[in-house]
Amino acid sequence: MTKIVIIDDHPVVRDGMSAMLENESDFSVVCSAKSGEDAVDFVRKHGEPSIVVSDIRMPGMDGFETLAKLKRFYPSIRVLLLAGMPLKVEEEKARAEGARGYLPKASTGSALSRRYALRRRTGTSSQTTSTSRRSVR
Repeated sequence: MTKIVIIDDHPVVRDGMSAMLENESDFSVVCSAKSGEDAVDFVRKHGEPSIVVSDIRMPGMDGFETLAKLKRFYPSIRVLLLAGMPLKVEEEKARAEGARGYLPKASTGSALSRRYALRRRTGTSSQTTSTSRRSVR
């Protein structure tokens, strides 16, 4: 089972993304967090998920800061950054800072799952200690 942490400051986006990804086979959303801080706390308590899907632009800790903090604790963690208004400079920064992908929020659940499947083939699998979904709002 692919365990996913979703981070977005907008509840409708978190809920919609969770619903889309839960409909994909082999995906389980284990945390839906409203901020980078909440997601980092969750991951530190429950272990490394298979992948983190994070908005870039959020109040407080943005997606890039969240990526950097997660990478400090889990260097091999897979983070996919999402942008409401994709910018080439952000895509380049995401790659340079170790994100596994950068997608517009307009992407479908299947685009997210295809992106993850391609990335998963080239890396090692991750483990987490939690199997139940947590919502951090």
